[in-house]
Amino acid sequence: MNLSKLPTSVPASFERDPLAGVVRRRLERRLPTLGAWGPVRTAFFGTLTFGLLPLIVWTTGFRRHVEQETEALGSLAEWARARGRRPAAVGPLMASAEDLRFRPLAWLVCLLTLLFVIAAFAIRFAETSLTWAALLDCTYFSDTATSPAHDLRLMWMAGLTFAYALHWVHVRAHDADLRRFIKRLNPLITAEMLPPVGVPRRTGFCLLWIVGAVMMGLYGVWWGIPMMLAGAAQRRYMRYTGPTVRRELINRMRDIADISRVPTQNFGACTNHRCLAPRRANSTFCHRCGTPHPAFA
Repeated sequence: MNLSKLPTSVPASFERDPLAGVVRRRLERRLPTLGAWGPVRTAFFGTLTFGLLPLIVWTTGFRRHVEQETEALGSLAEWARARGRRPAAVGPLMASAEDLRFRPLAWLVCLLTLLFVIAAFAIRFAETSLTWAALLDCTYFSDTATSPAHDLRLMWMAGLTFAYALHWVHVRAHDADLRRFIKRLNPLITAEMLPPVGVPRRTGFCLLWIVGAVMMGLYGVWWGIPMMLAGAAQRRYMRYTGPTVRRELINRMRDIADISRVPTQNFGACTNHRCLAPRRANSTFCHRCGTPHPAFA
């Protein structure tokens, strides 16, 4: 099942609430998944391009994904603030929405590190011809301290290891920001007498990621370990965590919209003074809090 496909039907109550309609459309919009590579593709193109291509594609794709996701969640925070169910919870929620923004510093440092590595190789081969044999001698096959290209290999290894590790930390930090946002949104959702939004666990990913990291470590390609970690974290967030959370948020908005459009003039309200949800016809209990309504039995 493709978790990136979100529901697209429009409840009638969304049409009467323009802001809710905007939030719904932004949450249902399919976000770009450029950079959500699998382990085989990551290992192949990472090795073939000497570790350069995955870093370029992943950082660019993650930036586009986060920018559109932040726009949707920011609109959701504004909608929750406008409903005004729990004013004390609105401030922390708006602060969490601000924290969800893309971190340009981490993205910029990754690209600058990549440019530094490329510049080091360009200077090294400025006066000599660049061939596959010479390039391999400076990277994968230069494993002795006496090799003339050993310093260049250390620079290549350290630069890519730092860049991939930084990107992995960036993805994990954004994942933590999303969880904090949901944690601060849940009091506003429970105020509607609805169940809180759950967030998938971080644990568990494909075994091939572990195998790829181990194989690269055994062959001395140390930047391959953080590359596999970053690739697994980014794919899981783009393909599973983000779509699952957005689907849950859409479902809660539908539930709130259903509650809002039930008429109250004919059936009265719930007898629970903490709920006061409108009653539904022929219902023996409150659809929001579950309080029995024996008068309808």
